[in-house]
Amino acid sequence: MNLEARGRKAKGLELFRTTLAKAIFSSPAACIATIRNRLDRMARGQAKGTPADVERLEALAAAVAAITPDRFTKYQHLLKLLKNQGWTGSDKRDRLVIFSERIATLAFLREHLMRDCGLEAESIVSVDGSGVEGDVKAQKVFEDFSLFATIFKAAAQVGIRHNPDYNGASQEGIAMSQATIAGGRRMSTARCYLDPYRCRNAPKGRSWTANRPESGECRLTLARGSP
Repeated sequence: MNLEARGRKAKGLELFRTTLAKAIFSSPAACIATIRNRLDRMARGQAKGTPADVERLEALAAAVAAITPDRFTKYQHLLKLLKNQGWTGSDKRDRLVIFSERIATLAFLREHLMRDCGLEAESIVSVDGSGVEGDVKAQKVFEDFSLFATIFKAAAQVGIRHNPDYNGASQEGIAMSQATIAGGRRMSTARCYLDPYRCRNAPKGRSWTANRPESGECRLTLARGSP
């Protein structure tokens, strides 16, 4: 595995090089997680690699692990920004939201912000939006931290009223909407329960089909085949 390779031989590693670069830009923790994941896949035979490749990746992981929080410039800039803004974390009304696409980076921030800013465990939480229940878990965090109330208050200041029941007489206004999403698609009852069954082998002489008319209604029909 020559991460500096060029030409046709490097095409298979191009995506991994990009993933590594994005990971280290996120945090050392994210980069190490990426390397460990690659090593695990290689060990299971799901990714190509030689013993020499394993040694190189292990050496890279060790080098990245040496980047401690005090040497991680991006994190130090964050601490400096918080200090310059006068934020101490002592005012429970404050809400500080930090976005990251890597779960390992969120865990890194939670651990070190608690230590460096003197925060209590319940004062900082990470929201993992992955999985079928990701949106539901995220909503609970928003509710616990009263973020919805803050959003509704901001909307009211620009003339948008809070609508507590968007399925009621009026659908105008701002409201909290709960949804269960996986892979960027809404996980409806039809998709979660009917589609998997439709893909299985139907009983002899019968076939199941699920249709979704434009109205959104899902209809399950049973068709008899040849005996």
